[in-house]
Amino acid sequence: MPPGLNSPGDQIITGILVLFLAVNLFRNFNFNISSLKINKLRILLIIWDLALWVVSFLIFVYLFQLIQNLPFNSFFGVEVNGINNFLSLFSILLFSSSLYFIGRALGSHILKIPVPYGLHVFMFILFGSIVFLLYSESFILPLTTTFFVLLLILIIRFSTREQRINVLKYLLVIILFSAAIALIINISEQQKKNLHLKQTAELLSVTHDDKLENKFIRLDKELKQDRHIIKIIDQEVINVESEIKQYVSTKYFPEISKKYDIQVTLCQKGELLEIQPEGIVSDCSGYFEKLISEFGTGTKSPILYLLNSDPESIYYIAKLTYPDKNDPSGFVNIYLEFYYKFIPEGIGYPELLANRTNNNLDLSNYSYARYHKDILIYKFGSFPYHTNLKYLAKYPEKQFFHIDRYLHYKLKMANGDYLVVSRPYTKLSVQLLSFSVLFFVFAITIVMVLMFLYSKDVPKLLRSSFQTRLQLIFISTISFIIIILAVITLYYVKQSNENKLIEQLNEKTNSVIIELQHKIGGGQNLNTIDQPQLEKILLKFSKVFFTDINLYSPSGQLIASSRPEIFNLGLLSENINPMAYEEIMVKSRLFYFTQEKIGKVSYYSSYAPLELGGDNTAGIVNLPYFAKQTEVKQAYYLMIFTFINLFVFLGIIGTVMAVAFSRIITRPLKVLQENIASIQIDKPNKPIQWANEDEIGKLITEYNKMIDKLEHSAELLKQSERESAWREVAQQIAHEIKNPLTPMKLNVQYLDKAFREKDPDLDEKVKSISNSLISQIESLDKVAEMFSDLAKTRVRNFENVDLGKVIRESVQLFKNNTPVDISYQPADITERYFTLAFEKDLLRLFNNLIKNAIQAIEKNKKGTVNISLEAKDQFIIVTISDNGKGID
Repeated sequence: MPPGLNSPGDQIITGILVLFLAVNLFRNFNFNISSLKINKLRILLIIWDLALWVVSFLIFVYLFQLIQNLPFNSFFGVEVNGINNFLSLFSILLFSSSLYFIGRALGSHILKIPVPYGLHVFMFILFGSIVFLLYSESFILPLTTTFFVLLLILIIRFSTREQRINVLKYLLVIILFSAAIALIINISEQQKKNLHLKQTAELLSVTHDDKLENKFIRLDKELKQDRHIIKIIDQEVINVESEIKQYVSTKYFPEISKKYDIQVTLCQKGELLEIQPEGIVSDCSGYFEKLISEFGTGTKSPILYLLNSDPESIYYIAKLTYPDKNDPSGFVNIYLEFYYKFIPEGIGYPELLANRTNNNLDLSNYSYARYHKDILIYKFGSFPYHTNLKYLAKYPEKQFFHIDRYLHYKLKMANGDYLVVSRPYTKLSVQLLSFSVLFFVFAITIVMVLMFLYSKDVPKLLRSSFQTRLQLIFISTISFIIIILAVITLYYVKQSNENKLIEQLNEKTNSVIIELQHKIGGGQNLNTIDQPQLEKILLKFSKVFFTDINLYSPSGQLIASSRPEIFNLGLLSENINPMAYEEIMVKSRLFYFTQEKIGKVSYYSSYAPLELGGDNTAGIVNLPYFAKQTEVKQAYYLMIFTFINLFVFLGIIGTVMAVAFSRIITRPLKVLQENIASIQIDKPNKPIQWANEDEIGKLITEYNKMIDKLEHSAELLKQSERESAWREVAQQIAHEIKNPLTPMKLNVQYLDKAFREKDPDLDEKVKSISNSLISQIESLDKVAEMFSDLAKTRVRNFENVDLGKVIRESVQLFKNNTPVDISYQPADITERYFTLAFEKDLLRLFNNLIKNAIQAIEKNKKGTVNISLEAKDQFIIVTISDNGKGID
């Protein structure tokens, strides 16, 4: 791991620091690109694209290596069973969240640069190809990074215009992040599982131990001449073999004793040895010499022999010879047995010793087969191997291959035998679990972070968007229902499995009791039966019924067991479970079922009284159901994984449906909102068509009634306004008519007076007054004409006018008739700018504006008039400027 990421503490601190910087980048990164030229924009695009790709790739590489360094479990893959592992997994969340905020910050700025999306595709594929050629550890990382950043940019691109809470956008982002990181985790786990399979095969193929053999070469003379061992033999202590074992293990084999079970046997001349559990009596030295001669193979050390009669273990015998103080011509032989078993034998035994020693392999999910001269001689696990190796001959050695949904690894052992180790494909529910967990965690994290960042705006957004509130209600309801169903189902399945297991144990217990009664019978007392013989009977029954059997006396003391080593190692007390004893012996129950623990291993156990024909209970039979505990737990975990996956995928589907349904439900409300916003009094308003007679239909019906009433009210208002306007016009016309009538009346009166008085200047006065009357009459004629025009006025409708064409015609009118330089520059010469207006009015408007601009320029100055045209949002902006003196 790189510096700063070596320990879980470093990972958490670095993750928090990176997340802090990422959040600040997301909130404060605002780069203004409006003033940059195209060349600088291209360089900036390359830098930002490269930064986003590199940051994503580095975080993916870190996650990949972190998973590789976590503890391994043959079934689940990554093991999460300690504070350090939990902290490491929590750092995944921190770095993933950091990637989200960095991606949002850089992605939103990348999209500000106006380039086609295909250019981003080219850039990211180019970066991925270069790293693919340079980074040899895994091709999937650059490939995943490339697809990740492309999809992230695409999601941001289509969601930047949304101003409200966009549930669908965040859902897609969470799915993208969860899928990318889950893919990396699964690939990392897959590689780790393959490596573990290979290492397991190599370990199982070991037929001897070079370290132990070399150790004996160095210690040969020292062991033979060790005075302390001779002293222990000569003292003839009670536990001489235990003393020698303790001494030898501590002084000579401190490391090896952690791997091997060491057994010490002292054989004096003529001493007999009882072989258990068969009970055969044999000469002590003769027994070991026979083992060595028949099954032993010499090693580098002359006193150490390898016995490989068992294909699933390594077994050494070392022979040490010392002088016998009681017989000067005799010798005492000490046999040291070194036994290393890959798979502890017996039902359930591997689980019970899993927490006691680290020697055993984790083979709970593995199968393997060993072939000698192409014939199957040993098989372990559930995979159905062929009895002849020829069916696997076409597959290469030391390479993985696939058969029947199992991954296999074949290699040739040192003695010429072939070993094939196999494991089943990872269950789909296990593969999907990482995505489901990440999706759930990311969803909660994003919600919390957004609530923190926008805590003041969230209530406002929720109040302002009924659609968002509806989506949240749908999502919450679906999630609550799924959780309740999952909890109820899990509880029901667990209870059902437990009841089924109780029935099975009850049947097994009754069957064992019947067999014991048949085998022992006769009202015998169990204490009078030879213990080795009783243990032999229990061992036989345990193999038949596939369960261990313990037999207790009526007082609760252990009499015999099919698994005595459990009690010899101190894993279990020889006294019966007090609760079981009370239920069977005090409360006289025929069957008692309970759950017990040995260390960290939990198992089910049943108790029942044993009746052998006497008046009292002869003993208590106990069946500790160690068998298939791993399979039971795995099946239960698989069920939990399935429910988690189901919950997440149903949640995703439910969220999409909630978004779709909310939009469908709120669509008529949105239409109603748009129609209400566009209501105009002076124009007809279209009614909304709605076929259903539901609540929304009733609302739309009321809206349609409202616009009908509004249209009627508008018509009345227009009529009232027309009447008022005509009154004002009549008053104005009356005023205009009255103004000339007064001087006309005075002139006529003056002319009448001159006529009656026979004024000598009557002719001139008639002429003068006639001209004045004619002028006033013309004024009245104009007023009448205006009144006539007003009566004929009709409402004209706007037409679609090309504003650029009108400006060009106006410019052309003045351009050839004036020395002023008139220029017209539209923002886009290929675009046409249309507006609703009257073309003649616009032409007259621009003629007046250009004429005023020309008149404002001094005669001795070279005049310029500049006209520009651009479209902005829903408006068209026309700018006219000149270099004249302006307004005085």
